[in-house]
Amino acid sequence: MVIAIIGVLIALLLPAVQAAREAARRMSCTNNLKQQVLGFHNYHDIYEKFPMAPGLDRRWGWTIPLLPFVEQNAFYQNLDKNVTSWHANNWPLLTRDPLPPSCFLCPSDPWNQELCEEQYFAAPTYKIRQIDYAINIGDYRSNTGVGEVEYTDPNNTSGSYDVYGQGSPHDNGMRPARGPMGRYIWTANFSDITDGTANTFLLGECIGYLCINQNFITQSSAITAHPINYQNEQLIANPPTQANPQWDASYGFRSMHSGGASFGLCDGSVKFVAESVEHAAYRAMASRAGGETLRIP
Repeated sequence: MVIAIIGVLIALLLPAVQAAREAARRMSCTNNLKQQVLGFHNYHDIYEKFPMAPGLDRRWGWTIPLLPFVEQNAFYQNLDKNVTSWHANNWPLLTRDPLPPSCFLCPSDPWNQELCEEQYFAAPTYKIRQIDYAINIGDYRSNTGVGEVEYTDPNNTSGSYDVYGQGSPHDNGMRPARGPMGRYIWTANFSDITDGTANTFLLGECIGYLCINQNFITQSSAITAHPINYQNEQLIANPPTQANPQWDASYGFRSMHSGGASFGLCDGSVKFVAESVEHAAYRAMASRAGGETLRIP
């Protein structure tokens, strides 16, 4: 009888314990975003724009110039930025030794220590570390999602935006993104965010394991074509690979938190956004100069 009662008490307490643990993990994730957003602002104070990768030809992502601003200067100094990110000089840092700094890993992500296939890396031999945060490059659409059409015509230089932020020879290799940062090269400054810094996502949660271009070294970005946590269960059951990247479903913001994901805004604040948020308002928060009146409270 006593054993039965103890069993019932444990069954009653277990959900509460699990909920408390998840609340602690979510708070840690929020703190990660706060640290990164503060790093973005400190970087902007010095360079008058958000972090820019050292060069498209060398495939370095936004995390690298941010490292000295999130208390990771030693890590930054160990990287050889004069060669490609996957060069032998840097390869140990992309794989096992050391792991990505904890500020780039959400503790609710059970796969944040996995080595995964990535875009631009020879599969299946070359696998690298993931991260759980992606920059917002804008409110672009995907194959079946909703959003703006990205720049495609190299002869049309008026009023176009580019998902990569790399543009064409007509504009000296630069073309602005609809978000505060392009996928590789172009980055905004505060004056470019005419919708208001409190109304614009800077970065948000992702699950690197579920997208082959969200990793620690070369790139990590997302769009708002689909709702938050779109097809999480399907992607977990069948993770993307180079042979089957699943771009339409995987290239977005998502988390392992119940009901939504956290975002860092351009004003320095962090907001948890429900996956049920009205999609037009969600997309409006992804454009920096879209002129929309919608916003997430």
